[in-house]
Amino acid sequence: MMTLEDLNLEDRAELEVALPRLLIIAGEVAARAGDLLIFGPFDLNVAKYSLLIALSHMGEPVSMTEIGQHVLRSPSNLTQLVDHLEQRGLVRRSASTHDRRVNLLDITDVGRQLLRQVDEHYHASMRESLKDHRTEELRQFVAGLQETIAGSLQALQSHKKHL
Repeated sequence: MMTLEDLNLEDRAELEVALPRLLIIAGEVAARAGDLLIFGPFDLNVAKYSLLIALSHMGEPVSMTEIGQHVLRSPSNLTQLVDHLEQRGLVRRSASTHDRRVNLLDITDVGRQLLRQVDEHYHASMRESLKDHRTEELRQFVAGLQETIAGSLQALQSHKKHL
């Protein structure tokens, strides 16, 4: 089995196998680092932060089902996240006026204020950690990731249509 240290960057077959592995590892490392270094001081993690960000961009209360699709969480996991955030006063649940069986979710002013604090800390941390990289290098890396993510999302959508 090939190790990442032994990766031959000139061999396309090795690159095709290594890329998904590296993306998985990068995602896991980034999530752990984010939880510990960025979000931990605010008693958040990547999942809770993602939920708050999604709600802040929605602009109006949304159903639990709708927000769950945005943050790619199972209903039970989403309920646990919302319970924790609601206890802290960061989000608010309310019954829909059209269908009382539907719970709507919205971010509170306290949640928005916390997001601003986290974002300030996050941006300062990212500027510091990326300061030695050239802008063009970052641009190419981001463009490559965007392309890879778009392809993966398209494959997921295609797979869902066939189920």
